[in-house]
Amino acid sequence: MVLSSTSVASSVSKKYKNEEEVREKEASIEKPTWQHSHNITDKIFSTRLGQCQQTGQQRIAESFVEGLRPCGSRKILEPRSGEPVGYGLPYQMLNMKANRDQNTLLCLWSLKDDRARRIQLLHVESFVRSHRKRRHKIEINIRQGDTVIVQECYQITGLAWTPHLLTVYDHCDYIIYTTSPFMGNADSLAVFRCLDCTDPRIFHCEDFKLGKNTTWCCGWNRHAKQFGVGSDGKVIMGDVDTRETWELPVDNSSVLSLVFSHQGSSILYSGTRQGHVFTHDSRTPLHRCENRLTHPSGITCLHLMTDENYLLASDLTGEIRLWDVRQRATVQRYEGNYNENKLLPFHVDPSETVLCAAGQDCYTRLWSLRTSRLLCTLPPPHPASRSHIPTLCYFSPMGSVAAKGCPGLLLGMLDELHYYSL
Repeated sequence: MVLSSTSVASSVSKKYKNEEEVREKEASIEKPTWQHSHNITDKIFSTRLGQCQQTGQQRIAESFVEGLRPCGSRKILEPRSGEPVGYGLPYQMLNMKANRDQNTLLCLWSLKDDRARRIQLLHVESFVRSHRKRRHKIEINIRQGDTVIVQECYQITGLAWTPHLLTVYDHCDYIIYTTSPFMGNADSLAVFRCLDCTDPRIFHCEDFKLGKNTTWCCGWNRHAKQFGVGSDGKVIMGDVDTRETWELPVDNSSVLSLVFSHQGSSILYSGTRQGHVFTHDSRTPLHRCENRLTHPSGITCLHLMTDENYLLASDLTGEIRLWDVRQRATVQRYEGNYNENKLLPFHVDPSETVLCAAGQDCYTRLWSLRTSRLLCTLPPPHPASRSHIPTLCYFSPMGSVAAKGCPGLLLGMLDELHYYSL
């Protein structure tokens, strides 16, 4: 049988026409888009936090942390004119907290060959980028603020910012710190201090006597203008306007950490040496305990999230947990931090994306707050020592350069401040 050229051409055209129809039918069928699927545990966690999808900013922040590396360091304090050599020189940074504008650091130092403590404001003005021999370097420009040298007979036990203490002069940054005497019959104190304002119309220092009570920590309720001080077996509360003080019971256990709610309510969370987190509502009669969370060891640090249904807590074993306060259930565990017996804090960046902590082994670890994945581990810039544990502050923006999109980690160790970035 012989086929003509016209019949062959018609059969070929029919073949291609049928193939095109098949492709159109396949394209019209909806197929699952697997590229947008998530792990079921991530989905549950993000749904409980009210975030059904991970935002692009969170992914960028996590990838940024994985690429952290040393970019600069700065020796902080030098002897002031007229001082003897060695007087008041910092030996180790014990605490570091950023203010609400993220441009001033409140630092607590131990002094060389002295039991006194030094409170110092460091104003971070800018980070200057330079490329020398293909090396990315950041120079930290810091303007030193006023200094408070506490007498030898007192030990500073707690330190915190107190925003909105005076609404009329809101440009002034106040702090609160608590003291306990080393010896003798002196009273413990809660001291309010303005370190960077010279306005003669406002007070610069005011103290509250706390009796012969040992103090461990302090916190500030900016809405009610009240402060709380952790002590042995109780929380000592105080009202700045009326100067009234009262006590909240916590089952005869030392309160090592506390935090107030942010959104106008009078809720106080207190972490004790026995591993309990108590919840007090000062609006209820007798200020009785409303809730209780339990850790296997003493609570060393507390942080209340922007969504106040979630609370971060760390204990003396180094474990950090994210709690659902309503369900009294653990949502996430952040493992890997090393601790034996120190009251070690942790830090959360303002976007609540990154959690960082320094362990007793002097290594700094950063986790994804959403997934609890360990993103980065940084070795100490100096030889590890149990008396030289780094203090941390990770945030964005910071200063004038970071405000344009350069977040980073500040690490204080000995008398130096180290900066980590990309």
